[in-house]
Amino acid sequence: CGGTHVNQTGELGALYILSESSIGSGMRRIEAVSGRGANKIVRERFESQNALASLLQTGTSQVGSKVQSLIDEVDELKHSNERLEHQVAAQTAEQLLDSAVEIQGIRVLAQRIDVSNNDSMRNIGDLIRDKIVQGVIVLGAIIGERPTLIAMVTPDLINRGLSAVTIVKEAAKTIQGGGGGRDEIAQAGGRRADKLNDALAKIPGLVSEIIHGP
Repeated sequence: CGGTHVNQTGELGALYILSESSIGSGMRRIEAVSGRGANKIVRERFESQNALASLLQTGTSQVGSKVQSLIDEVDELKHSNERLEHQVAAQTAEQLLDSAVEIQGIRVLAQRIDVSNNDSMRNIGDLIRDKIVQGVIVLGAIIGERPTLIAMVTPDLINRGLSAVTIVKEAAKTIQGGGGGRDEIAQAGGRRADKLNDALAKIPGLVSEIIHGP
């Protein structure tokens, strides 16, 4: 035994095991407090539980069930928020479709949107891509005070030389940034939020230039 020895267990007073773990084959480590240390921990935990019960406006014996109830409420709010975000994304995608222009039979949509994160922007892009059939989509947004671009190209246009990576990298130069990804989808960020509209305005001309060649 590598622990403290006593003549009688009564010398320890109250004893509370805090943790137990393996330290090797056939060996376990037990960490515990006793005596005044144990009394201090009990007192602190009672005070903590009373404070939590007061904060939750419930009795100490109902703290666990009250916390679980709050967790369930938060989960439901998250699900409701996700459903609402999906509805807003669908409406936004539908409205943006009307702004697409046609270049050599290819629909090109380059628009600025108001979203708070990259996932929302990509979700809207996916919805537009599903409806546009054959086209190029570039969306821009200010996220965390920084300009962000996401470009999507439908698979059938890749053989015609269009690449989301090429498009987003070229557009990102205007916002003093860079990016990357795949031919089907790419993303970029930059430093000049005030130049985001200018970057999006370049997209139709850029697509036309790629299609017609140098």
